[in-house]
Amino acid sequence: MTLDSLDVKQMKLFLALLEERNLTRVASKLCVSQQAVSEQLKKLRQAFNDKLFVRARNGVVPTPFANELGSVLRGVVNQLEEMGDHKTFDPSRVAKSFVIAASEYAQLVLLDELARVLRAKSPQIQLTITTLEPHSLEKAMAQGQIDIVIGEEYQAPGGLPQSKLFTDQYVCVENKRPANTPSASTLANSFDSAPETKHMVLTQTQTRLDRLVAQWLSSSKFNQYTALSVPSYSITPQFIEAYDAVALLPSRLLPDRRLNVIASDQRLPSFELVMAWHPRNEQDPLLLWIKQCINDICTKKDPNTLSATA
Repeated sequence: MTLDSLDVKQMKLFLALLEERNLTRVASKLCVSQQAVSEQLKKLRQAFNDKLFVRARNGVVPTPFANELGSVLRGVVNQLEEMGDHKTFDPSRVAKSFVIAASEYAQLVLLDELARVLRAKSPQIQLTITTLEPHSLEKAMAQGQIDIVIGEEYQAPGGLPQSKLFTDQYVCVENKRPANTPSASTLANSFDSAPETKHMVLTQTQTRLDRLVAQWLSSSKFNQYTALSVPSYSITPQFIEAYDAVALLPSRLLPDRRLNVIASDQRLPSFELVMAWHPRNEQDPLLLWIKQCINDICTKKDPNTLSATA
């Protein structure tokens, strides 16, 4: 026998000998004959070129090398057993990194809540949030650089498993008016009340959300406006105020103390937030647990739209 042929059963027998220090008790514990224990011990001695255990009163005692070897094999066997049994997964003991690529919208409405859950239940996880780079997502996920993608439905790489998290609807907003100043009651009134050109703030996201808005505007009567484009949702309220403009924002970004919601005379577009992952990770206990955490958060937000395949 060589080290190449050492198997887990022999490792467990060796560890049992370290613990019991008696061949008869080890045989009973492992449900094998005492002769089988003796034969395996002989093979282990040949593999490691050490007596490992020497006879003593009422049993055997380990050599110094056996004690050192035991500390190594004990760690190996424990890790193999943990990896082989997903039911023993304990998030509080996990100390791994986990990378989520997410749209700005997902970061604002979902991932702060996920971070709070992870801090409470799995404080040793190193969570990394990165922006979406659609052209390289699938490759990065296949190489294990990204664990989960969360974004608008058109962002998920084609062919990868995914689930719907929830649906959101656009609403129209304007700058919050000073006290005793009437707000526009509808989007139509907002445009009609201004004889000059009205400004519409559009957010340049890395998704197709802004395209949905542009398509809706082009098909509606509100096409006489000057579009002001800004790079993120977080600064949109500042430019609504600067231009006394209106904007269409996802409803879950509200309420915002700087904004008033005004009614629309037409149905505004909606979109779905989805989560995607790579098949290579589908049975990873950490991925499964974090997916469940995300699903639990989204169920509270929108219990009627969570996908059954999540």
